[in-house]
Amino acid sequence: MTRALVERLVEEEYAALRDQLGAEAGDADHLEQARELFVCSALSEEYPDFLTLPAYQAVLVAERR
Repeated sequence: MTRALVERLVEEEYAALRDQLGAEAGDADHLEQARELFVCSALSEEYPDFLTLPAYQAVLVAERR
């Protein structure tokens, strides 16, 4: 599996989900954030123990805003 393949597959799935969900702003923001979390975790030199750890951190940051 290469970085380019991961990026291509993620972009294809992201586009399909975005089309399926529609253009609601809240959904689009959450979908983009989930995409970024997944890509950062999948392509990182060190994988997080659980994908939920960086996701939980993002939730905490969002709640502070």
